[in-house]
Amino acid sequence: MKRIISSDFDRTIAQTFTPRPGGIGVVEASARALDQLLGSDFGHRAMCKIREPQRLAPRELVEQAIRLGNRTSLMNSARSFIATCNGSLEQYVPVGKGIPLKWNEMDPFPVLTETFVRLKLSHLMDQIGGAFDRGDLWPLPCPGFLEFWKAFLELKTGSCAKDDILDFGIISSGHDKFIERCFHVWGVQCTELMVTDDDMRSEAYAKFAPEERAKPHRMVFDALCRKLPQPEFFHDHLHKNGNAVHVGDSLCADGGLAKNLNIPFVWFDPHEELTGSPPDIFPVTDWKQLLPLLEKKSLAMLRKGLPLSQVLRTILNN
Repeated sequence: MKRIISSDFDRTIAQTFTPRPGGIGVVEASARALDQLLGSDFGHRAMCKIREPQRLAPRELVEQAIRLGNRTSLMNSARSFIATCNGSLEQYVPVGKGIPLKWNEMDPFPVLTETFVRLKLSHLMDQIGGAFDRGDLWPLPCPGFLEFWKAFLELKTGSCAKDDILDFGIISSGHDKFIERCFHVWGVQCTELMVTDDDMRSEAYAKFAPEERAKPHRMVFDALCRKLPQPEFFHDHLHKNGNAVHVGDSLCADGGLAKNLNIPFVWFDPHEELTGSPPDIFPVTDWKQLLPLLEKKSLAMLRKGLPLSQVLRTILNN
């Protein structure tokens, strides 16, 4: 029976908030996007005042920025900008995801968020693959991720692959095309199992409140399960029976998601900030610490029916 490892992307898989020398990172790209959307240098001034903007979903960031200025003036600037886009930003979001750039006076935040995301990506996409002084490419993978991921791909697709007992999915407030290009630059296949903000902004989820469409709400995990065969069965099997774990850098968003699902949380904490050992939180500083999950002994335990959570505890508590 399948088990699943779900993971955040930014600051867990990729060091996207560490810009290369001479380049820009996600925070600067966000500020430039807000400048374009809301006028003048408002975006940069707002980003300086917003606490930990890198931890906010796109809509949360836009809403906080708007609250820092004159709403009427900012809305007028945004309405005028969106009217001039004329399809120039369509290439940044996959077909069928996101929403059309059409102003809605009754509720402008969906299109504000959509435009912000596409503008941000217009600044970021060309940065991917840019070289650091030592020759590494931006963004750097987080410590040990490529070693873990190559071992996982060998398990899934290599000549010795025997079953489909483990799967790996990304749950991120990031964006499909950005994530896919990062994997391409790293020279490895990207997972097909992925739920991003592009999914959660789409019309299929428009009836839900914004906070329900982002971590730590469980809806994002439900969306991931719907991309598996027999989604209702896997949803119950995975989190109710200890057969899922979530990896992330945020105790609030990622840890909160794991808590809401009642599954273990692997806290990717390369700076070792955690004190103590709260139940069901397993701090790691390097993805290589999870490599034993892919070894024969662990796979044998999973095939015998042991929950993934129990195997994880055995590995990380040694």
